[in-house]
Amino acid sequence: MYIAISGKLEAVMSLENQKKTVAGEIRPSEPAGEMQIFTGGHRHISVHAVEDSDLIKLPKSTFETLAVESPRFVKRMAAISRRRLRKNQVITILSKFLGPLTAVDLDFIQKHTRWVYLKRGEVLFKQNDPGDSLCVLISGRLVAAREDDEGNERIVGEITQGELVGEMSILTGISRSASVYAIRDSVLALFSNETIQELINKYPQVMVFTARTIINRLNKTMRKSSDSRLISSIAVVPANPRVKLCDFVDRLENSLLKYTPILRLNSAQLDSLIGIQGISQTTETNPYDNRLSTALDEQATKQHLIIYECDQSATPWTKRCIRQADQIMIIANPNDNSEPGPIEKAFLGYDNDITAAKQVLVLMHPDQDIPPKNTDLWLSSRHVESHYHICLNREDDYQRLARIVTGNAVGLVLGGGGARGFAHVGVVRALQEEGVPIDMIGGCSMGAVIAAQPALRWDYDTILEINNRFFVESNPIRDYTFPAVSIVKGKKLEKFLKLGFGSKQIEDLWITYFCVSSNLSTAETVVHRKGDIWKAVRTSLSIPGMFAPVLHGNDLLVDGCLLNNLPGDIMTNMCKGIVIAVDVSVKTDFKINQDTMPSAWDVIRNRIRPSKAAEHIPSIMDIMTRSTLLASTSKADQVKSSVDFYLRPPVDEVGLLDFSAFEEIADIGYQHTKEEIQKWKQDSSVSFI
Repeated sequence: MYIAISGKLEAVMSLENQKKTVAGEIRPSEPAGEMQIFTGGHRHISVHAVEDSDLIKLPKSTFETLAVESPRFVKRMAAISRRRLRKNQVITILSKFLGPLTAVDLDFIQKHTRWVYLKRGEVLFKQNDPGDSLCVLISGRLVAAREDDEGNERIVGEITQGELVGEMSILTGISRSASVYAIRDSVLALFSNETIQELINKYPQVMVFTARTIINRLNKTMRKSSDSRLISSIAVVPANPRVKLCDFVDRLENSLLKYTPILRLNSAQLDSLIGIQGISQTTETNPYDNRLSTALDEQATKQHLIIYECDQSATPWTKRCIRQADQIMIIANPNDNSEPGPIEKAFLGYDNDITAAKQVLVLMHPDQDIPPKNTDLWLSSRHVESHYHICLNREDDYQRLARIVTGNAVGLVLGGGGARGFAHVGVVRALQEEGVPIDMIGGCSMGAVIAAQPALRWDYDTILEINNRFFVESNPIRDYTFPAVSIVKGKKLEKFLKLGFGSKQIEDLWITYFCVSSNLSTAETVVHRKGDIWKAVRTSLSIPGMFAPVLHGNDLLVDGCLLNNLPGDIMTNMCKGIVIAVDVSVKTDFKINQDTMPSAWDVIRNRIRPSKAAEHIPSIMDIMTRSTLLASTSKADQVKSSVDFYLRPPVDEVGLLDFSAFEEIADIGYQHTKEEIQKWKQDSSVSFI
């Protein structure tokens, strides 16, 4: 590094558009080139003399000697370095919509910028506070939460680096519409209303950028987009010292690189980057803390995704990794003790749900032929948002995790429709043959039955054999009873589901799965993500009147198609990436060619001696199954416009209870999906095939 003795120098930085802008001036007694001493890496700012100047050159070894002998010197250099880093970050962000800035512009911005530093969990402002300023998030991550009439806060969005905060109040003059919290240690540049007005007068595009920010957020809200929830940093934590964390991160890193540039940092790599052995273990009270924080802040601004690889124990580096991360990924061997390990006990307590970093659990299985079990024990002792099963010898499992992490996951949702749902079997087969991954899967009614089968990793022959045996050879509908609660006993259905799915739990499925049912007691959709697979599927299949409701506590649960036959909205909230919805519901008219409704004897007579005039008389089963779909028909139309890809196999001519045509219906789904995939391949924007 250098220290100016006399004269004046100018620092110039290159922007993403290759244009250059002045980053600042360097005057006597000020350093130049100190950033790389603190952070390591290459220089990204050019410095030239604008008048004759004298400087002192300090080799890195001399600086390190001064650091030991004069901690105050290091502290001062660190403060200058961080201030310049913040300034450069502001320039980079503002230049994206203002263009290159002059020295006068920079001077104005610097004088009118107030820096705000938030620790994780701290509040930027509360709902209904006066809207008297606008902020730009320089580093870190924020969450916006809105309070309902009952005083409960609900997250409505996340704010990432480079985004505006509080823009609505600037345009409308109203009070804050939500509370904003830091979910990571964060730094913001705050501008008062007066400063913003001056910027708008000089740069009208500020108003355009602000309006665009509002429109983008409204669009995300309406489409329930998960883009804003994409993570930029992950702390990978071993559940106990026996976990081979390095091996796992090696393979995850290779998979992630197919989707995004990443930086992997463990304690040894950070020491090497900065050039000081052991600096990664610096505590918050150590004079080197500023230097370490500056280095990590700079990397956070330069990288798309950072993987913080924790130590095997609860060290200062492990603690720092967890504080820096958007997501905490706990890695465990399923055969180990399921209780939280030393690191979890030390650093992963139960924080405020609004501001806590999201935790996920990854269970690494040694053998793909031995299905997961007892996952509920791991989940019950932790506060994790999601969990994933990874087989050590399956590369596609690491690819699946990489897609989920980077927002490139593919979620498949299968709708209900009675026997028409057999088309889902063909859809899944076609997707797998064409290389379309299925990273998450869910369904309703018959879609719930079929969705659970690829989630168990059943192959196509197994799926054919089991569904043929049950639905074709032993129709579960032909299990009639006295119609006090239902027409069908449901014993055959339960027997099949128990034989097929056994005692397996939803939590133990290889692929993330859900199904839905309808709560008759509360008129709400219930999402099943844990418990016995057979029972969840039985609940989702419980057509009112045909099958008896399922008791859930004191509530009665019935077929999910009553309220949400095509739960694409649920998948959209779960899946960061592509959502494919398959709709097999009834769309054709439900009419009969008669002037009056036939009597029971007319229907019986027509069954014995069919007549052309009466061939379209619906049975009581037809009426019940059709009735359950009416309430969710309009919602399915909304799902069509909100998902990324919508499939509707041509099964309109298939009866809802035509179980004998299983293989023909499956083939319809297969052929239709094959044709649609060929169309997707011609679309240059489709990247998941």
